[in-house]
Amino acid sequence: MDYELLTSINTASPNWAAIKARVQANKRQMLTLAPMPGFSGVLAAEQVQGINLVDQITSRTYDPDGYRFFNDVPVPTNTEIFMNEDGSISLIHEGIEIGKEFLYANTRRRAQDVRYHNLDGTMDYVEEYAFDGNRFSNLFYYNNELQEMVFYDNAGNARLRFFYYGGALNFITIEDPQTHKVQTKYNTQLDFYAHELAKIVGPQDTVTITYLGVELDAVAQSPAHNVLEMVESPLDDTGAVRGNLAGILQDEIPYIQEVRMTRADRDAVVAAGMSDRKITVIDD
Repeated sequence: MDYELLTSINTASPNWAAIKARVQANKRQMLTLAPMPGFSGVLAAEQVQGINLVDQITSRTYDPDGYRFFNDVPVPTNTEIFMNEDGSISLIHEGIEIGKEFLYANTRRRAQDVRYHNLDGTMDYVEEYAFDGNRFSNLFYYNNELQEMVFYDNAGNARLRFFYYGGALNFITIEDPQTHKVQTKYNTQLDFYAHELAKIVGPQDTVTITYLGVELDAVAQSPAHNVLEMVESPLDDTGAVRGNLAGILQDEIPYIQEVRMTRADRDAVVAAGMSDRKITVIDD
């Protein structure tokens, strides 16, 4: 399988059009790392195929005909709703707003999430729904700071948990859906990405990355043929070869086996003193 790896799909990114075009032209599958409740909707709208790392761990599948309307979310008995000008929906219980419901953009009032808050206005917890209406996750807060995220399978069983301290993700567990016994744990998000991605791809696969950040670290243990395809200049603002790119070309980062770039970029890199041994020239 030929995968295009991104942390998430941001259709507003200036690079997305180029990435999407090569995914479609090469019949690649998107492989995204971060949790995306609306993942199936984005794939359908952008006309690309793909899988998500979190969905693979939770064994989540999507119903293309699934749909949860705004009035079909579980709320306390006798809760009333009030439509706001910004498109959100206030949840009123005994005369007090207890939370707000938000909808997926450009849909017929498809439920996206419900955000409950305390009487002082601080966040209490959030329930997120996948694009097909199935419960996707819960986010729990204390003193208005995110403490934990729980991700569910289609049957509503917790499978994956993110724990936060001081606003930072600092512990991750994967658990048995029936016994809830922890099966795997990670102290960092990068370890989580690298170990779990390596379970999805194999030596027969190709994984292409675009960015020299999280995605580069995520393929550190990938057994696949790992490729960097440049969409930005290989040189930084000072005219030097970008740090991680230099590391790849000098084989200090050996787990990227190939770098694809235009001939002009290849010439610039060679002129800067780098070897072109890993470089494959692509059409301008």
